[in-house]
Amino acid sequence: MSPRLRAGLILAEVAICFGLPAYFLFWGIVTAPMFYFAWMRGGTYAAWTLAETLGGCFGLVAAVATLRYVLSGDKARRFAFGRNLTLCAIGLIALCSTATAQFQFLDVNPFTVLLTVVPTMCAAHIFVLALRKSSRT
Repeated sequence: MSPRLRAGLILAEVAICFGLPAYFLFWGIVTAPMFYFAWMRGGTYAAWTLAETLGGCFGLVAAVATLRYVLSGDKARRFAFGRNLTLCAIGLIALCSTATAQFQFLDVNPFTVLLTVVPTMCAAHIFVLALRKSSRT
């Protein structure tokens, strides 16, 4: 498989699998000032929403850093496994919090699967690709 095709397929996988979480993250960032002011007035739901948005930002950083490592041609570059795994876990916990209404209930339906299971499987796949690349160098 050519490197360009491989990179295109990996990027397409990430775009498809993280599309719905990215939509939630976008609106979390847009509405963050409103939720911040609500939190300052004692709203606990606003604090949860801000924490989920921050966790989503951490997950985004992990996904971008891992993708940069997987798609780079630099063989000498090291993979920051601990940092990326920690940030990814924070992002996935934020997704689970969003899907379960702050861990109050779990309802398995197609929306929950698209919001939590699909991104989790994609993140695991990207980490496996990164670990395979780091073990070859």
